[in-house]
Amino acid sequence: MNIVLIVPYFGKLPEWITLFFKSCEYLDGKIDFLFFTDDENISCINQPSNVKYYLVSFDWLVKYIETKGLGVLNSAYKLCDYKPLYGYIFQEYIEGYDYWGYCDIDTVLGDISSFLIRNNYTCYDRIGEKGHFTIYRNTKECRELFTQYPYSFPKYFDFEFVKQTTYPCHFDESGMNIICNRSNSIKYLEKNFALQTTIVRELHLHTFGAKYPELFVFNKGHIYRYEKRNDSIMKEEYMYIHFQDRKKMPIHNGCVDCFLITHLGFIPFSEEKIENYFLLYGGFDTKEEREGYLKDVISKNRINQKKKLKREFRTCGLRAFYNLYQRKKWISFLKKNNMF
Repeated sequence: MNIVLIVPYFGKLPEWITLFFKSCEYLDGKIDFLFFTDDENISCINQPSNVKYYLVSFDWLVKYIETKGLGVLNSAYKLCDYKPLYGYIFQEYIEGYDYWGYCDIDTVLGDISSFLIRNNYTCYDRIGEKGHFTIYRNTKECRELFTQYPYSFPKYFDFEFVKQTTYPCHFDESGMNIICNRSNSIKYLEKNFALQTTIVRELHLHTFGAKYPELFVFNKGHIYRYEKRNDSIMKEEYMYIHFQDRKKMPIHNGCVDCFLITHLGFIPFSEEKIENYFLLYGGFDTKEEREGYLKDVISKNRINQKKKLKREFRTCGLRAFYNLYQRKKWISFLKKNNMF
């Protein structure tokens, strides 16, 4: 197994980065990690030998991408659209690897190598449909796969358009999924084997559509989901867990090789105390909490939409009208095809 995951990150690294690195450590000898960051504190954090970092500014990355003829990166958030291009952008850094890819750091990784081997990953050119973890075979075709625009689809699936709008186009997911599914030469495994939790910030951590109390555990390089149904407790392993949009999750004392991932942060775990953990962390939000959260989200979304519109017109000028028209077509396409 010869895989490298590329992680550009600009701004202050989250507190949980130490636990992300701990999960990387269990993949030493199997997967390497390459960070590009401007957070100088990374030099003070213990990293396993399979994690390497380059201390660079965001301006450096913008200019570096420009030299590749890939447009002007207008914000760090826009990097999500550039993820499928990392093999092309950072080609000099990935020589000698069989696969390259990317992952988000609002994750804790499990036994990725076993999941990939179990699913005969070497038979595929691309594995993963989500932007929080995807790998590509390190070939010229895969490094330049982002250029294969399917012309009968909205412009949001064309990177030449994507790079000319400030809006995130989810090119790393819907864009590349369409390209891979339409390709006759690319073999694509459209699975992530991930635990995806709901985006409810400080409220309880649970998976979409969960009907029973759940716990999420990292245990010495493995990710487990425990589910309590009446008097029975079920346990299932996943490749990793993604807990997006939760910025404030403190690490409690004792979290090293075995810990719970909860809405109140990272908690030391012992299976002997699992009943207590279900009572403390495995519940659901009240109706009032959910309604309060939704009200807050709607209010913030209105403010964010205004900011995005101003940024689009400020950056793109009159072209913004064309970009917004294409965005409307893209959203309609996703809804029509149950991709939204």
